[in-house]
Amino acid sequence: MILAVKKIWRSFFPWYVLELTHRGNDIQIIVRDFKKKTPKLISGWDNEGKWFELRSDTPMDYFIEEYTDDLK
Repeated sequence: MILAVKKIWRSFFPWYVLELTHRGNDIQIIVRDFKKKTPKLISGWDNEGKWFELRSDTPMDYFIEEYTDDLK
């Protein structure tokens, strides 16, 4: 029952997995909400409710997909 409620809640407020290379480091963040997504700036709130901001002078390569691993 709890899993069904969680799936319904997540359909309205999805989480995402952000994978990127920032300053030579491979980073993976589970994101609740993005504030801004540009090639040089990505900011938002992670799954723990903490603010993150990644800036770069050169465009970053990043990949975003929906996070559903905890809903199985």
